[in-house]
Amino acid sequence: MSSENIQNSADAQESVLCFPMPTTSEIVPLPESSTVLHLLFQFINYHDRHPSTEHLNYDSLMLLLDAAQRYGVVWCIRECRAMLSLPRKDYKFQSFLDINGRRTLQYAASHGYRELVCKLAPGMIDTPLSELIGVLPLDFLPAMGTGSFSDIRYTEQWARVARDAYDLPQPQNETVRQHHDTCTRWRRYVDECRWKFRNSPSKLKGSEVEKTFQLHFAPNCDICRDEGIRWCHKVKTAVRAIEPFSFSDGTSSIATQTIQNSSVNRDIPQVPDSDIIIRSSDRVLFHLNKALLEKSSDAFPPAETPTNGEVISLPEPSSVLEVLFQFVDHNRHYPLIEDLDYDSLMLLVEAAEKYAISSCIYECRRTFIRPREDSMYKSFLELHPKPILQYAASHNYRELIPKLAPIMIDTPTTELLDVLTPEIFGPWSFYREQWLTVALNSFDFPATQTCTWWREYVEGCRQNIRKLSNLKLEELNNTFRVRALREQDCTICGYEGWQWYESVKNAVGHIRPLSYTFRPSA
Repeated sequence: MSSENIQNSADAQESVLCFPMPTTSEIVPLPESSTVLHLLFQFINYHDRHPSTEHLNYDSLMLLLDAAQRYGVVWCIRECRAMLSLPRKDYKFQSFLDINGRRTLQYAASHGYRELVCKLAPGMIDTPLSELIGVLPLDFLPAMGTGSFSDIRYTEQWARVARDAYDLPQPQNETVRQHHDTCTRWRRYVDECRWKFRNSPSKLKGSEVEKTFQLHFAPNCDICRDEGIRWCHKVKTAVRAIEPFSFSDGTSSIATQTIQNSSVNRDIPQVPDSDIIIRSSDRVLFHLNKALLEKSSDAFPPAETPTNGEVISLPEPSSVLEVLFQFVDHNRHYPLIEDLDYDSLMLLVEAAEKYAISSCIYECRRTFIRPREDSMYKSFLELHPKPILQYAASHNYRELIPKLAPIMIDTPTTELLDVLTPEIFGPWSFYREQWLTVALNSFDFPATQTCTWWREYVEGCRQNIRKLSNLKLEELNNTFRVRALREQDCTICGYEGWQWYESVKNAVGHIRPLSYTFRPSA
């Protein structure tokens, strides 16, 4: 391995041990397994494309993260930390932060990653603070009632909401009061709801509050249902008033949503040993270090190039450059960009591509594929597939394109002629042709029946099949109206429908993912 790459990727920090650098060509023993080191060393050269860690389970990810932390491989640290907070489809869109909160909290607190602690706090509100004393370092715990760690104030807010939720809203009139005094179902409903959130304030969070109050409990009793809705609304209002978890320095669980342009002339605080000044399009000055720019970017001139005190002007606004330049110093914690809106993210990634700041590019690409809670867990790939495909194709990011292909199977290939490069057009066309073949074959399967219900059923399914995305495995039940098949009394129609459904399901299961080497058989 190149010692220069190791030194660049594992710069000395107070909190990490760096790779031991031998003076000769001796073999350096390391305690980690070959599996961990094989992944870790792929992050050494920051100009190369780094491997994906999405496939790793929690234990493997933590082993890699521990090694990256020990040797100060900051790009690997960033990748692993992003994977910790990534909602995972195989865990019902829960992230490792939700599933392994306590262990991750110990890691985040011990290394001072406050943004991770802020993300973990909402998932730890059911955990008594006394159980966290052994997990959190002393400087995270309040001293004499004050301190940098705000967990006491944050959990107290939830505890207060849970206590207040015990109190029912005042009855609107005497009729409601008398009904509650005599209705046994209302009393049972109240006891069940209180039991759910008595020791679990998390039952009052987000979508959980609807399940906790199960508002469908009394379909035949308008009074009880209306009072249950009032009770639930009261609790929701109290939950919305809870202040987000934050530290005294302003680190918060609420992230910036949009990069906004600023027309105010100002200086950004200087980095240590700054020796170059860059001016944005809105005349904001950035004081940077040429050596750091050279290490992090291929677009800026070498550090030895004299600037003679000149100010270098760039066409990007300060709102973009301020985020971008935080990725230049790889010894610092990079900014969180996962909550940026789409337009802001595209401005940032275009600037990162232009100035070849690899760490920012990787972070933006991870954000593209991240499921978003504010969009029903759809990622930007699903919300804006065509412009992201154009970006991926123009920069030859081949790992993004197979993720986009299933999302865009309804888009005719002719509409992508100006987007797909010649190298990608062939594999893309072959992939979509598989879906078209399955759809075409699906039209001819059912045998002719004299049953009126069967003819209507077949026509409805064929209408659904005209849209290729309705053939995806997760949509097949709706496409073939499986529920209607189960409720059908005619055994012949039911059997034929299931045969049709299973044949299409089997054909879809054999569709091969987009590959740059795959060619359909003759």
